[in-house]
Amino acid sequence: MKNINEPQGEEHKSHFLSGGGKLAELIRAFDWDKTSLGSCQQWPQSLKTAVSIVLRSPVPLVMLWGSEGVMIYNDAYAVFAGARHPFLLGSKVVEGWPEVADFNRHVMQNGLEGKTLSYKDQPFTLYRNNEAEQVWMDLNYSPVIDERGNPAGVLAIVVETTKRVLAERKQKQAEQALGKREEHLRTLITASSDLIFTMSADWSEMGVLQGNVFIPDTGKPQRDWFEKNIPPTDQLPVRHAINQAIKHKSIFQLEHRIRLADRTIGWTVSRAIPILNSEGSLVEWLGSASNVTERKRMEEALKESEARFRAIADDAPVFLFLARENAEVEYLNKTWRDYTGVAMEDSKGRAWAEITHADDIEPATNIYMEGFTKRASCTFENRQKGTDGIYRTILWKATPRFSPNGQFIGMMGVGLDIDDRKNAEQRLKESETRFRSLAEEFESKNRQLIRINNDLDNFIYTASHDLKAPITNIEGLIQNLWRTLPADLVAMQRVGRIRSLLQDSVERFKRTIDSLTEVVKLQKENSKEAVLVDLAQVIGEVLLDLEPLMVATNAQVSIDVKACPPIRFSEKNLRSVVYNLLSNAIKYRSPERVPLVHIGCECTSRGQVLRVSDNGLGIQPRRLDQLFTMFRRFHDHVEGSGIGLYMIKKMVENAGGEITVESQVGKGSTFRVYFLC
Repeated sequence: MKNINEPQGEEHKSHFLSGGGKLAELIRAFDWDKTSLGSCQQWPQSLKTAVSIVLRSPVPLVMLWGSEGVMIYNDAYAVFAGARHPFLLGSKVVEGWPEVADFNRHVMQNGLEGKTLSYKDQPFTLYRNNEAEQVWMDLNYSPVIDERGNPAGVLAIVVETTKRVLAERKQKQAEQALGKREEHLRTLITASSDLIFTMSADWSEMGVLQGNVFIPDTGKPQRDWFEKNIPPTDQLPVRHAINQAIKHKSIFQLEHRIRLADRTIGWTVSRAIPILNSEGSLVEWLGSASNVTERKRMEEALKESEARFRAIADDAPVFLFLARENAEVEYLNKTWRDYTGVAMEDSKGRAWAEITHADDIEPATNIYMEGFTKRASCTFENRQKGTDGIYRTILWKATPRFSPNGQFIGMMGVGLDIDDRKNAEQRLKESETRFRSLAEEFESKNRQLIRINNDLDNFIYTASHDLKAPITNIEGLIQNLWRTLPADLVAMQRVGRIRSLLQDSVERFKRTIDSLTEVVKLQKENSKEAVLVDLAQVIGEVLLDLEPLMVATNAQVSIDVKACPPIRFSEKNLRSVVYNLLSNAIKYRSPERVPLVHIGCECTSRGQVLRVSDNGLGIQPRRLDQLFTMFRRFHDHVEGSGIGLYMIKKMVENAGGEITVESQVGKGSTFRVYFLC
């Protein structure tokens, strides 16, 4: 008798798919005739049994049947396959997963030979969702035996371990990073210039971990560290700060004095953080101490310097102020306070506004605050009221102030009463229209002066030429006079002195006439013939002329002009330039040292530069602009007409060049002559 509960007909042939989930429905509906397996009703019992096991498994399983490895899998494997499901169903494994085809060929070859394979955390690059993924899997492959006892397929258990592998790697990386951080921390502690220490929970015992130990006796844990290292004057505030940190389990930080390793008293900034256990109880302190002794000393020196500055500033004839980094006025000197009648304690806020003209407050403040914000110098004007009630214009120049370590600490300003100058400028501006009407007259006068100057040059030239004969006659007459005087009269000391004075006067007169002649000739000429001149040869000739003077003064001259090519210049004028500069360098020597003169030459972007340096008397900087003026002499103990430098300046400028000078009194001078290439 038939059991009515048993599957009948076609349903009986596919009963192995029942209870197989969604994949069972897909397998039942799939056209298996297109594969080497044929209709599922024709499958051998060994395959049906294996498929039944696959479909009912909660873990990803896939059956690779036949030599082609046709894929039949369960719902769990479908999730693993991603977007490749359902296209993998019924496909050959090497075609379904082409990116790992070689691996699957190896699996099929070994499985059909009856071998089992197992892989732990096997890495693959798969394209499950249309993009490359790095995945890891635990894989186990077992051969499936058919009715004849031969391997007919391979059953694969697939467990993806990607999340676990990545988590383990991440944990390993974190552990490595932690290890590196600990290593870095140890290196940092070893290299630190700070003292790294530990303290017991109640701060009764101190231990030194590492660092630049700058306090004494820190080689082993100390129970009496407080009394040993903290000066009595600082013990009370330090102990109070410690007690507060312990009470609140908060960070300890304090700047205080400390006894250094050399037993002197210095300064430190101590910091410590509380270490708590899992129950929140305080078990230890970890801290550092920085030696700030030098900084404190610098701060003290700065305070002393500021005190000296204020003492000097109070007596200064200008207005001075200091502002802190928050723009608050810190100091105004006595000159300003006397002018305004405002006391230092009243100089902030409204009092400052009350003495400043209302029209000037906003523009002056804007300029000042812009400079303050940019940490840059600024200049502004404002009108401030004095004790007489009259507003006067003050020109302020404010500059930023920085600490020794470069930190911005505020601004310093200098104010100058320019009211008189402003009034003068206003009067000048009011007169400008009147002066403009006189411009043509001035132009006419200027042309007239040019003519007069030319006439004067002609007169000087003519006079110098015409005076040569009379002075020569005077010189001859003086000589004849001495020859006709009685011998006893000539021998008199007084007469001899008069003779010497007359002769000196004649010589000076002759030199002056010669100088005037040279000046006029120089002013009339535009240029002399420029040729290539060997500078070294010119210097050698000049030194021969100056040899008596050099021997008499023991002067030493060093020359370095080998790198200088020939100079295009008038040969006669170049000799005059070199002669004047070298003779002046020796003549205006310091009586305290041997004259040292250095002559150099170099090629620059501006042309060839002749440099003459000496260690002579030097010239005051304020007088340098007068140095090349005609008949201007700064030292009377040396003979001269005062036109030498004037003439060589004209020579150089007429040729398109330039001459400059740098000098320091008591150290010497350096002249530079720039020649066009």
